Amino acid sequence: MTSIPAAVALLALTLGIASAPEAPHTRIEICYDPTFDHQVPHTPILIDGDNNFTAANGVTGGSGTYPDPYLLDNWVIGTSSQNAIEIRNTSLPFEIRGTITCGGFSSYLHDGLRLDNVTNAHISSFQAAYHRIHVAIENSTNVSFETGFVGGVDFPDQGSVTAVYVWNSSQVTISNLDDSWGGGSVAIGVHLATVRNTRVEYSRLVAPGTPISFDHSQGISLVSNDVRGSNGVSGSSSAGVLVSDNAFNWCLALHMEMFRNVQVLRSTFENDADGLQLMSVVNATIRGNSFGPGPTDYYGGGGFTSISSRDLIVMDNEFRHIHFGAQLQGSANVSVFHNIFDRILYPAFDDRGVENRWDGGYPSGGNYWSDYNGTDLRNGPGQDQMGNDGIGDKPYVIDGDSRDRYPWVTRWGPTVDNATVDQGDAFGASPLSHQFAVGLPSPILVAIRATPIQPRPPFLPRPKG
Repeated sequence: MTSIPAAVALLALTLGIASAPEAPHTRIEICYDPTFDHQVPHTPILIDGDNNFTAANGVTGGSGTYPDPYLLDNWVIGTSSQNAIEIRNTSLPFEIRGTITCGGFSSYLHDGLRLDNVTNAHISSFQAAYHRIHVAIENSTNVSFETGFVGGVDFPDQGSVTAVYVWNSSQVTISNLDDSWGGGSVAIGVHLATVRNTRVEYSRLVAPGTPISFDHSQGISLVSNDVRGSNGVSGSSSAGVLVSDNAFNWCLALHMEMFRNVQVLRSTFENDADGLQLMSVVNATIRGNSFGPGPTDYYGGGGFTSISSRDLIVMDNEFRHIHFGAQLQGSANVSVFHNIFDRILYPAFDDRGVENRWDGGYPSGGNYWSDYNGTDLRNGPGQDQMGNDGIGDKPYVIDGDSRDRYPWVTRWGPTVDNATVDQGDAFGASPLSHQFAVGLPSPILVAIRATPIQPRPPFLPRPKG
C-alpha cells in the first residue's frame, strides 16, 4: 500500500477520512499538494483583532508592518465544523500564503477563508476545496488574492458552492484564480456585491453556474480572464465597469443590466449563445472586440444586443460567421461604425431608425458588410464625384429607416487620406471625444479614432515572480 504523507494523514483524521489512499480525484488528493512538501497540519485558525496575531493562532513570522506583514505560512487545515481560517477586525498588514484548507463531507456549511472588517491583507498560493464559500471577503479594504486554486468534486445537490465572495468592500484585487482545481468546479466563480474599485484579472473561471456575477457595485474591472462557465459574466445595477482583453467561450458570455458608464474592449466572444447583451445601459463604449463561432459551428453564436439602452458607441469590432451581428431594440443615440460584419446570417437590426447612426459620416465611413453588393466608382459626401474612395456609392440598407450611408467596400476602410469621424453625423450633439467615468474621481476621456484597432490575445496569465 502506498504511504501517505504525514500532513495528509493528520488532515484525514481531522476530517474523519480513512487513512488509506483513495481513488483519483478524491478528497485526500484534492486536499494535498505534493509540491508543498513542507506544509504542516494546523487546527482551524481564528484571529479577532490585531492583538491576536500570535504564534498560537498560526502566525509564523512578521511584525505587522508594510515591509514586514504578519505571515501565516504553509498550513494545511481540515475542518468540518467551522471556518478553516477566520480573521476579523484587523488593520495591521498580514499575508497568508502556501496554505490549503479542506471542508467537510457533505454539509458545506463553513468557509475556507473568511475575512471580515480587515484592512491590508494579501493572500497568495492559496488552495481550498469542499467549503460553502472558499474565500469570503466582507466589510474589508485593500485586500489582494493572488494565485488561488479552488474546487472539489462530488458537490452536494443542496446549496451552492462559491469560489470567492466579496461583499461591501473596496480596493479588492483577485488575480490568477482557477475555480476548477482537482477536476471539479464550483457553482459560482466570483460574486461581487456592493463593492467599489475591485478588479478580477488573469483568472480561469469555468463555474457551471455563473463564473462572474456582480451587483450594486462601482468601479469594477474585469481584465484578461478566461471565462467558460454556462452563464458567463452577469451584472446588474452597477456603474463604472471596464471589461477588457477577456476570452468568453461556450457560455452566455456577458450580460449587463441597469448599468452606467461601461467599456467593453478587445475581448473575444466565441461559440457564445448571446455574446454581449446590454439592457437599460446608459453611456457605453464597445470597441475592438471579436465575435466568432469558435472552431466548429459556422453560425453558432450571437454578437451584440442593446435593449432599452442609450448613448452607446459600437466601433472597431469584428463580427464573423455568427447568427446575428448587432441588434438595437428600443435603444437610442447609438453609433455603430468601423465594424466588420463578415458572413452574418442576420447582420443588423434597428427598430428606432433615425434615432441611431450606422456610419461615422464622410469621409470616415461606416462599416464593412460582406453581403454589400454596391460599387465604388464615385466619391464625396454625396458619392456623386468621379473616382473611388473605398466607400460604396449607395447606402447599405438595414431596414426601411435604418441604413449605413457610407459602407466600406473592403475590410480596411476608406482610401481617403486623413479620414476623420464626422462629429455631427456620428454623435449628434456629442463631442468627438466621448466622455465617461470609470469609477474614478475625474472622468476619463476616450478619443474616437477612425483607424480600427485589432483585438489582442485576451488571456495571458500574469507572470510569476
